[in-house]
Amino acid sequence: MTRAAMTVDYPTDYERAICYYTLPKVISPLTNGLIVIYAVLILEAIVALIIGLSLDNPTWTKAGLWGLLAMVALGAVIFIGRAVMNEVRERRMLAVAQGMPDSAEADADVPDPFEKHLLLQRPLDAPGKVFACEAGQAIWRYQIVSASGKHDRVVADTEGNTVCRLVIHRLFTSFSLDSGLPAHVHVFRDNEEIARIDRRFSFNASVTAIQCVQPQPARYVIRNECIYADDRMIGRIYLLRRALYLDLEEAFFHEAFLAYLALQT
Repeated sequence: MTRAAMTVDYPTDYERAICYYTLPKVISPLTNGLIVIYAVLILEAIVALIIGLSLDNPTWTKAGLWGLLAMVALGAVIFIGRAVMNEVRERRMLAVAQGMPDSAEADADVPDPFEKHLLLQRPLDAPGKVFACEAGQAIWRYQIVSASGKHDRVVADTEGNTVCRLVIHRLFTSFSLDSGLPAHVHVFRDNEEIARIDRRFSFNASVTAIQCVQPQPARYVIRNECIYADDRMIGRIYLLRRALYLDLEEAFFHEAFLAYLALQT
């Protein structure tokens, strides 16, 4: 079967602009300073509890125990409160954008900031398929299948020809809540390694490094789902209406980004 096209619900121009440009600025990640302060308070409570137990001192024991319980409760409030606030901000902005007409309909003279971008869609209801969003249609371009190896995956075209193969090492190197990606992934094309995806150690937001070796060396960093080349944002991955999107400057497209999209769960 060759490419299949279908009309789908994918981002309007305003939704796309908000997801790409605005949300990274308003979504509040946990800062390293806040994490350090929280860790110090937890440590102090544990030390007080240990001192109380070792000296058989009920005052220190109670202080340490209540302090530890308070810090656990405070941590839950901080983590859950941050997630709720971010979700509310995102929903409000996207709700406003839904009521706006497409920029093409509103003003044909306004330049399209995404004219040279590639937009790939991976629906959560069909996670094995990847579509290219073009001119109001989603064109089926790739399929994601499990390979023979236990942790291997293959990204193929619609005719089953292999585009790239992923060899996955399921180790986790982040204390963040979104540590759902493997630590190391090797990307192969025609049995030749073309890229490596490495999850960096992180206390807060996930950080992933992509090192491309073929057809030419290049290095990219993905932080908070924003893709950077030499500290300039060239793309973003975001979730909208039960679909994952890879929104990337087309000149930077590499199979490694397709592999990263295939890793998302």
